Parts: sequence; C-alpha cells; structure tokens
Amino acid sequence: MLKRLTVIICAMALPIAAGALQAAPPAHNVSPEDLAKAIESASPGDTICLSGGTHQLTEPITIIGAKGLIIIAGGENKTVLSGSVPVKGWKKLRDRKLLSRLRPEVRGKVWWTDLKGQGISDFGEPAKAGKRPLLYCDGAEQTLARYPNEGFIISPKALGETIIPPVENGNSGAQEPVFAYEDPRIDSWVDEKEPWTCGYWFYDWIDACKPIESIDVKSKSMTVVGGKAYRHGLRFFGFNLFCEIDSPGEWYLDRDSGRLYWYPPEGVSPAEAATTFSILRAKAMLTLKDCEDVTISGLSFCESRRGALKVDGGRNVRILDCRFENLGDAAVKVEGGESHLIDGCVLRHLATSGVTMKGGDRASFKRANHVMSNTLVEDYERFKRTYNGAFTGSGCGITMHHCILRDGPSSAFTLEGNDLVAEFNIIEKVAYESDDQGGFDLYLDPSMRGIEMRYNLWRDIRGGTRYGVAAIRLDDLISGVKICGNVFERCGSIEFGGVQIHGGSENTVEDNLFYDCPYAVSFTPYGDSLWHATWQRIAPDISKKMDMQSEEFLTRYPEARAMGKRVDVNVVRNNLLVDCDSLFFRETVLQIKANNTSMRSEGRPAEYFCSPEVLDPLGIKRIPAFEAGIERNIWLKDE
Repeated sequence: MLKRLTVIICAMALPIAAGALQAAPPAHNVSPEDLAKAIESASPGDTICLSGGTHQLTEPITIIGAKGLIIIAGGENKTVLSGSVPVKGWKKLRDRKLLSRLRPEVRGKVWWTDLKGQGISDFGEPAKAGKRPLLYCDGAEQTLARYPNEGFIISPKALGETIIPPVENGNSGAQEPVFAYEDPRIDSWVDEKEPWTCGYWFYDWIDACKPIESIDVKSKSMTVVGGKAYRHGLRFFGFNLFCEIDSPGEWYLDRDSGRLYWYPPEGVSPAEAATTFSILRAKAMLTLKDCEDVTISGLSFCESRRGALKVDGGRNVRILDCRFENLGDAAVKVEGGESHLIDGCVLRHLATSGVTMKGGDRASFKRANHVMSNTLVEDYERFKRTYNGAFTGSGCGITMHHCILRDGPSSAFTLEGNDLVAEFNIIEKVAYESDDQGGFDLYLDPSMRGIEMRYNLWRDIRGGTRYGVAAIRLDDLISGVKICGNVFERCGSIEFGGVQIHGGSENTVEDNLFYDCPYAVSFTPYGDSLWHATWQRIAPDISKKMDMQSEEFLTRYPEARAMGKRVDVNVVRNNLLVDCDSLFFRETVLQIKANNTSMRSEGRPAEYFCSPEVLDPLGIKRIPAFEAGIERNIWLKDE
C-alpha cells in the first residue's frame, strides 16, 4: 500500500515534445511505492517508468517543486493507480427477514459480504460527491439501489402551506418540503434506514439530493429535508434503498453492520468476479505542486471517491495519454500556473465534472496558455447532474481543441473569462435531462469577452422540459461572443434554436450551418429597463474583476463601446439553414441580419452542405466543422 509521498526537489528543466515520450529510455524502473526515492535520485531530464499492474492507493501522492522529469507508465501503458480495494467473501443472502423486504423475483439472487471483517470501516456518506463509496465489478460501476431504475417519479402536487404562485416559467407550488406521491411502491421505503432522494425540485436546471424525513402511507405524502421551493409536478427518484435492490448491478450498504448487499450482473459469479470498493477520499490521487517541465504519460487513474489529478501552479506540466475512469468527483483540476497541457487523454464514467482549467489574469489580460486537446470526456455528471460539465476553462488565454464531449445530462462545457477559444471539437448528446441549458452555457457577466467558438460540430442536443435546450446558450447579458464556422445538426428544442441569446448584445453568429434545427437562433430579449437594472445590480462585483472602461479593454473588444446603447442587438449573417423551421424564434427588429439562406436537404447529409460547391455561391465562408474531433489518442485506436 502507498503512503503519502511529499517530494521537494530541484533539477534542470528539459522540454519534451508531446507524442515523443514512449521512445525515451527510462532511467529508473520503479514501483509507485519507490517514486519518492526515484525522484530524489533522478538527474535532469530522466524518465521514471512506473511498473505495470494495478496499485491500490491508501494515501495520495504529492510531488512539490519538481523540474525536468518524465514519469511514464510501464507495461504498455498499463500502470493503474486505484483508489479502491478488492472485496471478497460473498455469501448468498438467506436472512428471511431481509429477504421479505425484497421483491419476490430477486430473492435468491442477492449476495452479501462483511466489509468490517475485511478491514474496511470508512463508509462515507451516500449522497455527497467526493464522500460516496462506490462499488465496481470488473471495472464497471454498480448502482446504489434506487427507484425507478431509470428516470424519475412525478409528484402530482406540492403540499406545503406557504403557496408559491406561478413564476416566470409557469411553475407554481409551495415552500415547505412536502409533496404527494401516487406510486404505492414508495410505501415500502418507510422501513429504510437512510433513504435519500434526488430530484429537480422547482426548476429543471438545478438538481439536489435530499434525505427523506418521513413518509405518510395513508395520505400518500413524503417530507424531505431542506429547500424552500417545491413545485407541482416535481420529479425525483429514491436511492440508498435496500428494498429497491431489484436489478442486476444494484447494491446497498448497511452502515451500522458494515454489510454490503449486491445483486450481481447477469452471468457474474461473485466468487470469481473482480469486485472492488472505493476507499480513497483525498482531493486528488496525484498532485503536482509548483512543478516545471514535468510530464506524466500513459498512467491510468481509477476508482477514487474523489478526483484523480491536480496541477497546482507551476509551468509547462504535460498530462499526456492518461486515462481517468470511475471517479467520484471532479477528475482533473488545473489551478493556476502557465502553459499546462492535457492531450490524448480519456475521461469516462465520472460522478461530477471532467476537466477544470483555471489560469491567467483577467484584469491584466495575462494569458495562462493552458490547452486541452485530443481528449474524450464522456458519461460525466452521473451523480451531480447539473453544472458539472465535461470541461471548464476559467481565466484568460485557455484553449480546447480537437476534443469530444458527449453523454451528459446537462451542459458540456463553459468558458468563463477572456480570450478563450473552443475549436474543432465534437459536442453531442448532452443536456438531455435538464431545461433552459445549452451544450455550451454562460451567464451574467458581460465583461467576459474574446470568447470564440469556431469550427465545432454540435449534434443531437435536444433536451428541455419547458423552455428548451440549445447547442450554445448565452444567458443574462452575455455579449461579444463570436460563433463562426460551426455545424449545428439536430440542435435546439421547444423555444430554443441551435443558438439561444438571452439579453445579450454584440454577439456574432456567422458562416454556420444549421441542419434540421427548429430555429437557427432564438432570442429572449431583456429590453432597456431590465438590462440597465440588471447591470446596475451586477456592475459593482464585475468592476472588482475587470475595468470595462479602460482603454485597453475597449481596444481589445471594440464592440463593448456600444454596451448598454444597443440592448439586445446581435449580428446574424451568412448562415445556411437546411431543413430548419425558421431563422429566428422571437425575432426582434433590432437584430442585424443579412444573407441567411434556407433550403431543403432532399436527403443529403449535413456534410454535403459544407462543401465549397454549396457555400461559395451563397457567399458563406468555408465551414470545416467536419474536420473536428480527435486526431490522436492511443486509448481510442480500437474504437
């Protein structure tokens, strides 16, 4: 087992080109247990090769102040750092009292084991990201027993006494956390020890977990803990419920006895399966603090209760060809520093977010020059289902390019700050569960400028319950964003188009293809009075981050000189609409629009309409979005 490794060294820096690491001969072949000694004895530019196989971490690894090091995986990129331990000793459940609480069809299919007897005593919390224990079988996350197994229960009515009249989106309800239910199956939850719920309680753009306080089976009502707004028709599901172990892969942990109950997947023998239980709850499995010219290549980080990797400060740290899977919290965090790179990585099956990169200084326009490229992030927000995107770039001078972001219930990414770029990425099948969201989502700070989204391919983004979902959503005064050369294929729903603008100005939407979208661009205008009232409210906080009246700001972003003078005015020009219902939803006469052409596909695919033969006669610039996506990634060569 690994203990905490804190390493303070000083060595010469040695720049290494991405993609050239596997040819470098290792100077040290070590196990992770000997990493500290290897770093201390390494010469400038040495390569440290970690031995292959799976290494269980009981404490995190911290490297401080390292320079000029290359740390690579051994065994053909098969060094795995794991935050879980094996679980054995499975027995068929034969306790009649417990069996009687299960559905008849699963009795005889549930197994149990004693975690305390195996030295595991930290059971964490069932409903808090980063503290939730997770169970895996052959590397696949098992499901903490829930009902329904997919989707939500709809409550017919909020039952609180303090009425909330209809708000702007038509929702109404009550303040107190009590509501009706109709499904009689919920009656059996009365006997559960730690029953929890997760739901969209009033608005469909924010979820939360709440413990069940009580269930009244006579009145068919449930009371949960916390919150001040519950709507009629709210949606929720229950979890951490022993009685709902009814589907292969579901499990439950009795924290009093330390017994873990599990319904194995079909065809799996508990005695032979590789079952593991997460125990590591450090913020990161590996932290690189104030490091310079350090490369991590080919490592796998799996099955921690929290995150995998943190880069804190430093310069030119490169995370190349690494794999991050089955993590209970934000997978990778880059905090400050400059010129850090994440390239050729895969992030999958994440309870919350994927990669967060922060850096640079907005006030002085100092660039971080952080980059994420050739990286796949998929199946994120498995637990915390909103506002935990696949990627967040925050600060100044950060770029994401040639990545794939897919399969998330809410927004895929955001760029928060100045001079931030997303280009040649594929964003698909996201924001399918929440409402009033976008594949890209940004709101309430018009000082965030120099944001460009170009040459990206957006596909199948059509969620929403009341307002809808867009591929790109610019909310609450977001202004000056440039959207060009993108393909929006089957994006937008209800009141939202492929691009949704809410109260923003000076945004430019040009030279894009909208294919099979209900609208190209939708607007929710603010109007002068609401815009200026909102600006007066938020301006004091924004002025602490950015001087929007400085000559440097206005020179960099000349469109900002018109801020507040042409409210709700945006530029939409030179776009091609194919099989779309309309150019605009809620069109206003204020928009500057020109040369937006509509036509029918007649069965031809979206890629056809990006050809020069189609675009040149229309006066639309080249749209290279079908060149988007990953160019090099060792983990995806067989996919």
